[in-house]
Amino acid sequence: FRKSEERFRSFINSTSDLVFLKDEKFRHILVNESYKEFLGKDEEEVIGKTDYDLLPEDLADQCRESDEKALEAGKTITVEEVFGNRVFESNKFPVELSGGEIGVGGIVKDITQRKGVEKKLRELHKTASKLEGAESEDEICQIAVDAAEEILEFSVCSIDLLDESGKLVVKAVSTEVEPEDYMERRPENAGLAGKTVLNKESYLLDDLHRAEDAKPVKEEYRSAISVPIKDKGVFSNYIFRNRTLRRKRSGDG
Repeated sequence: FRKSEERFRSFINSTSDLVFLKDEKFRHILVNESYKEFLGKDEEEVIGKTDYDLLPEDLADQCRESDEKALEAGKTITVEEVFGNRVFESNKFPVELSGGEIGVGGIVKDITQRKGVEKKLRELHKTASKLEGAESEDEICQIAVDAAEEILEFSVCSIDLLDESGKLVVKAVSTEVEPEDYMERRPENAGLAGKTVLNKESYLLDDLHRAEDAKPVKEEYRSAISVPIKDKGVFSNYIFRNRTLRRKRSGDG
């Protein structure tokens, strides 16, 4: 019996998911290491306690509600539970205990990253629909810049395209960039953007102010990504020295 219990504990402790078993009064009688780490407590501080002893009331309410649903359903249920900025997928199920009582077991997975990816995919789908309805080159470029900022969370973005005279012309730019911060320039005089177009190569600069040919237009720009758009122009992303500096979008307060 002892070996069987050791194997079982080794099994549940090998997963990063939170695993628990509660008795008929919703008191914890078994938890794995990940669950204890999540709570920041030792086993003796968890066993015999309910969610209301261990969690903020709003989260405890969510957990109790889904525990009761699993018992009422008499089968495994799957619910999403939110704690702060994290999202968890909980699979809960009735478990027959010794003495004939019915407790509830659970396996809880942190799906925050997955939900973030799903959100980005939905936003990308919306962007694709906008691009299909775009009626001009300028509109396409602006949609692309907006998507880079909102979906990819880039800082300051721009798209410059070559005109008929061979000059780089700004077609779309972040709303917080002032008109005096950009101008029409020939590639050989356009710093990093021009180098990108001329060499048809992508660049990632960690420190713009140490790069000889970068020519940042603002002192607070710290680093940059520059990507050629075939032989037509360049996409640029600039990152602030102070990462806490928030860009002001149109409509923000």
